[in-house]
Amino acid sequence: FLLMHQKAGSDNVIEFHGDVLSFYCTACNKKYDRQTVDKKIISNNVPNCDCGCLIRPGIVFYGDPIDMDALIQSRMLAENAELFIAMGSSLEVNPAAELALIAKRTGGKLVIVNKGPTRYDSYANLRFEEDLTEFSTAVLDLLFD
Repeated sequence: FLLMHQKAGSDNVIEFHGDVLSFYCTACNKKYDRQTVDKKIISNNVPNCDCGCLIRPGIVFYGDPIDMDALIQSRMLAENAELFIAMGSSLEVNPAAELALIAKRTGGKLVIVNKGPTRYDSYANLRFEEDLTEFSTAVLDLLFD
């Protein structure tokens, strides 16, 4: 079971908002994999840890903190980016949204592709008001035609 970016061939993916393959206990923090949790759901409906508490997915819900390693790595990459492309984001929720501005402030070019305005549109070197599928298809056609 691969996630979207890995399926696309990316090998250096920072799971900024976590992933749906890892799980952990809300009480004792014991780690679980997807297969184990799926089995627990089938047999019990609610995935409970061996300690009896709830197992939750390793994704970041609204209000949860971002993993510090992911945050540090992402900021470092943004600071050193020559080109930062924000696709399909309103750029409203920090700390993820601020990565675009970090890249721009440290000398990178900023491209925004989004249906609807973002608060960083005035900083963008290029701004596309496009459907992501249509935009991505057009770029791939240009690159590999």
